[in-house]
Amino acid sequence: MPIGRFPRHQVPAEAATLSVGGTPIAVLSERDPAGIDWKGLAADVVVESTGKFRSRDAAALHLKGGARKVLISAPGKGAVNAAFAAAAAGPLAGILRYSTDPVVSRDIVGDPASCVFDSELTQAAGTLVKAFGWYDSEWGYACRLADLAALAGRQL
Repeated sequence: MPIGRFPRHQVPAEAATLSVGGTPIAVLSERDPAGIDWKGLAADVVVESTGKFRSRDAAALHLKGGARKVLISAPGKGAVNAAFAAAAAGPLAGILRYSTDPVVSRDIVGDPASCVFDSELTQAAGTLVKAFGWYDSEWGYACRLADLAALAGRQL
């Protein structure tokens, strides 16, 4: 598969199709995934990226229209936040802190975490996710240095 910019092409549009480089592409406006004739369109795999049908059951509505498999796109804000919350409560406890409160830089001074994840600022759109973390560089560094010294001391 070629990588890089797609060459410029005319993209003529008709009532139900776009044509890119001479290849017609169906344009659909059906709001109910079960009402789309995926089998008639010869679509085996459907990528559900509207953000509306996020659960497995909701995305599976595409199967009723004849799709053989459905893939969900990039995780939404909730999935990203859940992953950070799990890491902060699990393997990164003490290093990563998960915050649901509105945070400003003053709130982080003296916090021993290397990163305070600001869940209120998480953004997700398409395949992009923007996550925000705060840290007190001196105190967080000093805490990790103490962790390292303790680990090294245990290994003697």
